[in-house]
Parts: sequence; C-alpha cells; structure tokens
Amino acid sequence: MLSLVASEIVNLGQWAIGHREQIAGLLHGDWGTFAQSVFSNPSGTIGCQGSCLLYQPSNNDPQLLGFFEQATGKLDSIQENISSISAIQEAAVNSISSLQTISLVSLGFSAITPVLLLVQNRAITNRLKSLEKKIALIHEMLNSAELAKLDTALEQLFHGRLLLEKNGSQATTRFNDAWNGFMNSMNYSCRMLRNLSADKSSTKEQIRTVSRYLMVAILGAASCQVGLMQDQMAFSQSKDEMELLRTTLKTHFQQTIASDPSPYLLPAMADHGITLDSLIGLYRQAELAGVIARSDQLSASSWFEENRAQLFRAKAPLFPWRKRTYLKYRSQFQETVAFLEEYNRILGLERMVEQMSKKGKNTLHVLTMLQQAAAEAMKTEKKDMIFWDLT
Repeated sequence: MLSLVASEIVNLGQWAIGHREQIAGLLHGDWGTFAQSVFSNPSGTIGCQGSCLLYQPSNNDPQLLGFFEQATGKLDSIQENISSISAIQEAAVNSISSLQTISLVSLGFSAITPVLLLVQNRAITNRLKSLEKKIALIHEMLNSAELAKLDTALEQLFHGRLLLEKNGSQATTRFNDAWNGFMNSMNYSCRMLRNLSADKSSTKEQIRTVSRYLMVAILGAASCQVGLMQDQMAFSQSKDEMELLRTTLKTHFQQTIASDPSPYLLPAMADHGITLDSLIGLYRQAELAGVIARSDQLSASSWFEENRAQLFRAKAPLFPWRKRTYLKYRSQFQETVAFLEEYNRILGLERMVEQMSKKGKNTLHVLTMLQQAAAEAMKTEKKDMIFWDLT
C-alpha cells in the first residue's frame, strides 16, 4: 500500500513506471510491453475509472491494477467543489487530479460514506431551486414528497454506518429501511428519466438533473448492500437503470461534444482551462463508460488528425455574444466531464465489488481498511491519498 500526495502527480503513466515494484500487476506482468506502450502514449495507457487504476493495453480489455482512496474530512471543501462550476482546470480527467474534484459521487470509494451522499444530494437540490424557472417540468414531477423520501433514505444510511460497530442489529434495520427508500427513489427517477428522454421538448438540464438523482439512488442502494455485507446484491437490481444512464450519457456526449468538438478548442477556451489534453481525457473517459467505441490508438495526435478539417472550420463567435458563448461552451464541457465522471465512479465501485468477490474478500471490510489507511496517512505523513494494489 502506497501513501501519496495527489496534487504532486501529473501523469499516471509516469507515476506507475516510477512505482512499478510496488504495483503487483506491473511487477509480474510484461514490463517491456507496458513500458513501450506508456512511453508511446503516456496518458492513454494508464487511466482511472472512478478510483480504479487501469492499464489499457492495445487490443485488450483494461487491466485493473488497484484502487485509490482519499482522506475525506473536509466537508466544507467537498460542498464547495460539488457546487462549483468553475473547476475545469482541476477536472483533468486524464490525471490523478480528477480524483480530487467533486462532481457528484464524492472522493474515491468514499462514495459509500453516507455524509457525502447527503451533501451531494442537497447540492443537487440547491441547484434545482436555482433553476426553478428554467426547469419547471422537473418541479412538477419531482415533488417534495419524493425528494423527502430520498433524504430519509440517506439519513437512514448515515445512521446505519454509525451503528455498524456499536449495534449490528440496529444497523441492519437502518440499512434495510434505507435500501427500500433508495429502490423507490431509483424506480421513480428511472420512470421520470424515460419520460423525459422520450419527450422531444425536454432540455439537457432537465435530463441531467434527473440523471443525478438516479445516480444518488443507485449508489445509495449499492451502499446499503455493501453495509449489509451482501456484495452480490449491490448492483444486481440496477442493471436496467445503469443501461438507461449509459444511453442517456451517450446521447448527451454526442449532442454536446462528439457532433462538433471544434468550439472547445478555439484559442479563447484555453483561458477557461479547456485544452487538447483535457478533451482527449474526456474521450478516454467516454470510452471507459461505453458511450463511444473504443480506439486502440486514441492519442492527441491521432484525434487531431481525425478531426483536423472540422477544427479549422471553427469560428470565434461574434463580438456582442462572445463572452456569453464561451461561458456556454465551458459550462457544456464541464457538465459532460461531470456526467462521465459520475457514471464512471459508479462503474468503478461496481468493478471493486466484483474484484472483491473474485478474491473472496468483503467490500465493506476493504473499504474500511482503505479509509483507515488514508486517514492514518493524512495524520502521520501528511499524505492525502493511498493506493492499494490488491495484494
């Protein structure tokens, strides 16, 4: 297990090479092939899906190398990051710094920490209130009673975690009650999302907001099953909802980015933190999420050549609307980053649960171990993250 300072790591490929002897999946693998692929495409070979560190060799499925976990004690910072829409530069999805940005699903595998689910749900609700006039349809469908049910389930999950070590039977009761609440919210949000997706008058904001509520419910339900030490049930009843989210995300990505990526590389967008590297990182996250076809040679140069003609047709917006247009592009880019990041964090947690099952381990015990190790690293070494390589 390695302790580290997340902000000091710029490129995951270089970091993995430097710590090869401490990462079992690299130590016992084909080092020559790995080194060659990393040096030829350093930011494309090693990447993160949620908190999973993945090695992506050409023509093969991603190989899981281990998990990151970040110390989570600063709720003020978490609240600020969830609510922020100006952290584009920090949301570099092809580097470890993406683990420090909060879009929805908290830090590392601490998505299972109920207090963070509470914070993120309230942040979405606050966002909903601020958009009241624009998304009245959501207010009509997401009534206060339904939102209260989700809040109640989150509170029960929170208290269930608190009771785990003190009173196992009461914790079990809280987890079961919370799970029922999350399942109701998940079914409700799913129906609403299907209706919105079928309605051509629906806006991206409407669909995006309901998707966020659905993801909270999915994570909450999975967290309850992990708390009950029933890993096999964590995601078994949310397969249809996850596929609906993937389809929704695929449409969102196509409409906002893939159909015409050229505006995001206008010279002025560099001042908003959007670079060629961050755009390529976004495409890699889209590959991991399954919303675009996988490319064996996705790199900045290959992507540029593929889109060269389109990029050079891009024109700066007219002066009176220039600033507003650039802000719109920035907002659309960040919304897509957040959507992909949220979805991939759920997939990352699902990947962890599956991996623990294969190794005959209990996810709750592993999560507790990782969180304790991260807290100890912060306390004794002033390191804000740890990496566990499955050994």
